[in-house]
Amino acid sequence: MPHGKYQPKQLGTLLNILRSHRASGTLYVKATIAPDARARSRVLVFQGGEMTYGDYGIPDRFSLARKLTKQFKPAMSEIALKFAREKAANSTSARELLEILCKIRVLNWKQIESFVLARTAIALEQILPHAGQFQFKPTVEFD
Repeated sequence: MPHGKYQPKQLGTLLNILRSHRASGTLYVKATIAPDARARSRVLVFQGGEMTYGDYGIPDRFSLARKLTKQFKPAMSEIALKFAREKAANSTSARELLEILCKIRVLNWKQIESFVLARTAIALEQILPHAGQFQFKPTVEFD
């Protein structure tokens, strides 16, 4: 299921197929809102059939951590990010960076989950009712 088109309100069916096949990868969606309007692009990330992230794009680990710390602990944001960056062993893992921020009690997993769920829900609301195009890449670019 690498790429294709879908009709209005059919994106939900595609998402259910990815879920039932326990797919892992990245779904790039361009929803056509109106014939004369620019397409609305969104990215949805799947792990084992579960949608784990959705937004305009996939953030790098530092921008995600910065958004989270600024939202939940703005006074500690910069110093906490500097500390976590120095302690992180894997230079590409967002999860590791977030685990460090949770360990030092700057964030907690409930806050992270609520942030991610809100972003994903907004992305879905903006594209679900519309026709569009999709491309699925079986590689997950976001941990």
